[in-house]
Amino acid sequence: CSILTFSEIVFKQFLRY
Repeated sequence: CSILTFSEIVFKQFLRY
């Protein structure tokens, strides 16, 4: 479950950047 959350955060941050 932790990995899923981390992936989502990274993906969202990358999109914002």
